Amino acid sequence: MKEEVEPNIAFCEVLRQQRMSRGLTHKSLGIRSGLPGRYLLELENGNKEPYLKTIHKLANGLSLSSSGFLKIIERRIYGLDREDIDKQDLDK
Repeated sequence: MKEEVEPNIAFCEVLRQQRMSRGLTHKSLGIRSGLPGRYLLELENGNKEPYLKTIHKLANGLSLSSSGFLKIIERRIYGLDREDIDKQDLDK
């Protein structure tokens, strides 16, 4: 069984990875998401925890659906790949 990652750590890692994979700075993602760049830095460093509204804004800024963004975070938490997540969804 794969080791789970603490949800807040998974969120921080996924946010950073998604931002960087798109070549975005904190400032540019801030502009796209309507959130201050400094706040995004605090989120990535784990100094702040996001509200659901914030997750929605971040997803939009990353050109993802909110559910898609959360699915990536969930995969990181459980160390699952897409097939494992899809099977997990069917099991519920």
